[in-house]
Amino acid sequence: LGQLGNTNRRFGRYEQAKDILEGALAEMGPSLQRVEFSGELGVVYRQMNRLADAKRALEIQYNTAKQLKFERAMCRTIGNLGMVNYQLSQQNHDDALLELAIQQLRERVQTARRIREDGGTQGPDPKTKAAWMKDATTWESIGLSRLSLCYAARGNTKEALAAALESLNIASSSEDFTMVAILLRTCIAPGRTACGSTRVVQHVPRVHARYCAVQGAFRGASPVSARTGRSRRRHGSR
Repeated sequence: LGQLGNTNRRFGRYEQAKDILEGALAEMGPSLQRVEFSGELGVVYRQMNRLADAKRALEIQYNTAKQLKFERAMCRTIGNLGMVNYQLSQQNHDDALLELAIQQLRERVQTARRIREDGGTQGPDPKTKAAWMKDATTWESIGLSRLSLCYAARGNTKEALAAALESLNIASSSEDFTMVAILLRTCIAPGRTACGSTRVVQHVPRVHARYCAVQGAFRGASPVSARTGRSRRRHGSR
């Protein structure tokens, strides 16, 4: 059912995906499947612009992952919850939600760093260790880029710039070009508008060049402007 819901979402059949996932969750107790299905439902709701429902689904995912002590799922989910609360804070002009988003995204970054540090010793085999460390680096970088948005919305220019720079520095050595594209889009806004500084923008040509080099012969990718960081292709939540 989870794969069926995922397939319907990818084809834009959000209502069908929602119904499948909600039905499955209604009959499911705490389990890794519940973590997976509630997270998928949260993504569906976000794409339907039903942010309050997305928050509810992601809270189920986070609480289930916490109950199961599934730290990697907790890391991803708390970051997505932070982004939803950021969106709701801007939509509803709610400073309390913005503060909650900041706390959640800080937790995302801290958890990602802990996973990265522990991944080298706790992974069952070298390939898994490398994958866990790569995932954690991605989650840390995206968490920082989202934090920069929150700091900018709160008017904390210095913190917004610092978070954006740190995120882009991590991305500059990444081979995950989807992540780099997301960061180009996310970090430029606080760098150019809220922060009123060229320091973040100066990092973009280097990061953008890395993106193009890694992209290679990937066909059909949308061009990303090194000046604006805009892409015509939407990337999913990470």
